[in-house]
Amino acid sequence: MILKAALLSVALCCATALMAGPAFAIQPAGTVDLSKVKAKGEVRDVILDSAPKVAGIAKKVARASYADSAGRNITIDSTVPSADLNAVAAVLNSTYHGDEIKDVVIHVVTLSQIATICGTAQALACYLPTDPARNGLGQLWFGADDADWKHSLVHEYGHHMDNQLLNIAHLNDFGIGKGCGIDSDGSRNWFVVRVLGGKLSSKFACNATSWENLLPELFAEDFVVLNGIIGWQLSTASAPSSSVLKAMKADIDTALKLQRIKKTKSIKHAHTYTKTISTPNVSFLYVYVSGAKGRDFDVWVYPHKSSRLWSKAKTKGRTETYFDIIDAGRWDVKISARKKTGKAKITIELL
Repeated sequence: MILKAALLSVALCCATALMAGPAFAIQPAGTVDLSKVKAKGEVRDVILDSAPKVAGIAKKVARASYADSAGRNITIDSTVPSADLNAVAAVLNSTYHGDEIKDVVIHVVTLSQIATICGTAQALACYLPTDPARNGLGQLWFGADDADWKHSLVHEYGHHMDNQLLNIAHLNDFGIGKGCGIDSDGSRNWFVVRVLGGKLSSKFACNATSWENLLPELFAEDFVVLNGIIGWQLSTASAPSSSVLKAMKADIDTALKLQRIKKTKSIKHAHTYTKTISTPNVSFLYVYVSGAKGRDFDVWVYPHKSSRLWSKAKTKGRTETYFDIIDAGRWDVKISARKKTGKAKITIELL
């Protein structure tokens, strides 16, 4: 696959390159029709683990603040005197976004500076999640002389969006999400429709050795399509369907929320305790039940008020562990006592 860096010579004379007039700070951001933008190549980029060493690369010559259509702040700076920051703000304002736009700083540099900042000569852009375990703050860098800069910018913003949305990074203890961070695991409904439903789980992973098979790159490029940019570029998957884009949009609108219920309940022999739970998202359901010696519990899960069993715990004895994926909606968790009457310590988590 030919990298977009090969288009650098074209970018110098290309009318779409980001070399325009001066920037004007603190003003409403404009808009641009992203459906008229056609991607020119893959956005070979890097998600950084730590802040890059930018001292000595180039001095910032401009910094501007813009307000998006809802009045949220957009912060942009540049090392390129002729970069049009108004155009950058217009692209960002035209993406599907929310409050997270306040939590990212956009750095406009040159492609030659990108190589040093992002740590590889092949990179066209990079994103830094400041502290994904605690917040959704981030920074991104892209090249003003990149002929495909609008595509690159929206792709990097897709990584910033990923950094806001929890999916599977917290499920390592269950053998899911190996190598994933909150900033690189996609979003839940998108993941279920795109990766599981599209049978792509064997092709994409957070710790894949090839860029084309990285899960966060699939998410970021799907985000590009969500925003109307045409010209699908990822060679390892087909363009996302409308159902995939609908799922991604739903995740952005309603972020995944974790739930935990802990209680102690006395369950009589041959009786069943039922706890009804509700989830707005596709969720992983974890149930742990424990009791004193001689107790024996079973855990069953049904759609609410349905006699059709969804699944049950595979363990037996005084401790029971259940883990499975469930759809959005209401569910009945049923815990029965096979032997003696006694207290059961119950933990139910929607993950």
